[in-house]
Amino acid sequence: MTKPVFWRWVAGRQASCNYEKLCLWSFGSRRFSKFMDAYLISYPPNAQLPRHKDEVKAGAHYRLNVELRGTGEFHCERPLFKLWRIVLFRPDQQEHGMDNGPTKRLVLSFGFVF
Repeated sequence: MTKPVFWRWVAGRQASCNYEKLCLWSFGSRRFSKFMDAYLISYPPNAQLPRHKDEVKAGAHYRLNVELRGTGEFHCERPLFKLWRIVLFRPDQQEHGMDNGPTKRLVLSFGFVF
């Protein structure tokens, strides 16, 4: 896991999708493999994020995404919770991806590893 860059837009790690992320906060204990983070993620029009899983070394990874602006479709095998523009899922266990619509998309994403 790389150190986050706070309050500055940086390129996302999925090379096949030209998106940017802004780390709002990230804290926790690497020693005990527990952390919490929050990001704003900006996807350009018509972007596609291929389906993938996000591996963690230990623990259970949960992510809560809230779509703030834009259109598109978030794909997830079996989300734990989904209501309108809010989705809770396990990115370490569930394949997930996204097809963006014709406008810029902004997502607020909270991650937890326990």
